[in-house]
Amino acid sequence: MRFACFNDEKERSAWFKSARSDLKRGKIVSLLEEMKHQRKSKRGSRRKIMTNQINYFNKRVSQGLFNYDKIAQLNLPIGSGESRKSHPSSC
Repeated sequence: MRFACFNDEKERSAWFKSARSDLKRGKIVSLLEEMKHQRKSKRGSRRKIMTNQINYFNKRVSQGLFNYDKIAQLNLPIGSGESRKSHPSSC
């Protein structure tokens, strides 16, 4: 997503840090809205990449994933598949 959306490395890095922070705070819906807004100005392969990423996030949200804020409240580990291991559908 960040490579499809931004040409400048500083912009990419700043967006990635902000997006990661939003995910950890449970702001997946606002992140998806921002991604959709960014996609409006893109064409061709960049738009296709962004659409694929948005679909990826939407699918996982519907599966109950990306609940990092709730996982953190339970003091469970986040990252490297740890939160997926704790998800009931992955047992």
